[in-house]
Amino acid sequence: MILFDVNDLTPSNEQYLTSVSPVNTVPAKHSALKLVLALSLIPTFNLAFAAPATPTTTTTPISSNTDVDNQPLPIDAMRRFVDVYEKVRQNYVEPVSDDVLFDNALSGLLNKLDPYSDYLDAKTYDAIVDFTDGEIGQTGLSISPVNSPENTDQTTPVGTQSAPQWQITAVPKGSPAAKAGVQVGDILLKIEGKSVKTLSQSDIEQQLRGPRNSAVRLSVMQPGRHARDIRVLLAIPEDNAVKTFIQPNGLAVLQLRAFQTQTGEQISEFLDPLFKSGKLKGIVLDLRDNPGGLLTSAIEVANYFLNDGLIVYTQGRGEPEKYYRVVTPERYPAIPVYILINHYSASAAEVLTAALRDHQRATVFGVTSYGKGSVQKIWPIGQGRAIKMTVSRYFTPNGRMIEGTGIDPDVMIPEAETKPIKSTGDIIDPKDIALQQVINTLATSLKLNVVPDGSKTTDSKANEPAKPLPKLAPTNMANGKTMSLTGAPKVRSNNTQPVTENVE
Repeated sequence: MILFDVNDLTPSNEQYLTSVSPVNTVPAKHSALKLVLALSLIPTFNLAFAAPATPTTTTTPISSNTDVDNQPLPIDAMRRFVDVYEKVRQNYVEPVSDDVLFDNALSGLLNKLDPYSDYLDAKTYDAIVDFTDGEIGQTGLSISPVNSPENTDQTTPVGTQSAPQWQITAVPKGSPAAKAGVQVGDILLKIEGKSVKTLSQSDIEQQLRGPRNSAVRLSVMQPGRHARDIRVLLAIPEDNAVKTFIQPNGLAVLQLRAFQTQTGEQISEFLDPLFKSGKLKGIVLDLRDNPGGLLTSAIEVANYFLNDGLIVYTQGRGEPEKYYRVVTPERYPAIPVYILINHYSASAAEVLTAALRDHQRATVFGVTSYGKGSVQKIWPIGQGRAIKMTVSRYFTPNGRMIEGTGIDPDVMIPEAETKPIKSTGDIIDPKDIALQQVINTLATSLKLNVVPDGSKTTDSKANEPAKPLPKLAPTNMANGKTMSLTGAPKVRSNNTQPVTENVE
């Protein structure tokens, strides 16, 4: 399950907000009186609507559609809606309450706009608030592909399944998956009613994450048995969203799994002592599989590495243009920064990556990022409910829109090598080839000893310098020029469609 930005839940972004576009005071397009009068013309039955709040300001549109803005209320369409509503209310096979019907109608109104706009019931709204203040909820289970002996399609109690299948290989005791009844050896068939047969491991793992206390529905089965549906309530993982490593050669590696309220503080608590002691030589920010989170958190982290200038700006039809600039002196000046991204680096992670790259403050490795560059605003609407709607889009300091295109790396690393591997303790897993390549490249560029894979410490006399690699320079995003670290063909993602968003 892909996560999303909820940038307007906290006011802390104002410290970075240095300017907004001019706004004009205008009357509301349609008053509550007009709405009531229009509905009074519909003879089917009476509907009661709360009077909408009258807006006091509106932005100068960046792409004004006066034909839409100046249209009168769509009386015929409203009659059609009421007619359909009444038919469903009177004739559906089972009775459905008015509350449920209206919730469904509001949900359809919003989630058909784009993959990120949605109607939030009380439980979902609470889960989003919890996510921004807490950690990412997870199921705790692990999966791996398993092939049939013949590596062909298999007939199962739920039909023909194409090999390989996804098997659950670990269910830690006490984890949300274990509490829900998931078992080691189960074959994972569906997530939220959709088959996982054609999904990659990263796709599946993204859909198994989300705000804590939200739920994910799984369809699983033991080989030779019937499928069973399980509802797993996501919980906070034991490890932190920021995992840090310091190598003996002075390179700091930070794996950021989300941008949350405490992310900036966690980073500074790790890096400040190293910088002040003179031990810090270089920084690697691993943003793979980082779905975003709080824009304010990404802006705070960008401030650590920039001395002045624009970080990101937003534009929208009904929102003032907002410009977020560096407001504090650079925290770690002259320390080289390398960033590692993959197809699941999204939103706030892309904002940070683009800001540092546009200012030529970081070199970016990996593959093209997700391309989620829109801002969702949340409006509480009473009774614990809210609406989440896309109101503007991100633009990088160089003026490039992130939405739908993503961030291209300066140095390509084949996609198969960008799969994050969970490191344990103080050791970066040597199987994480992509991360090891970035670390070794940074060490080589700084003429530092390369730490042997999987080692906690290094002996400078025992290690031979790595073979020199091409000197890298940040590439202007406008020209799109990219080099490949391994010499393999450049990998580009043709998939800019978002993973299904689920915030139940």
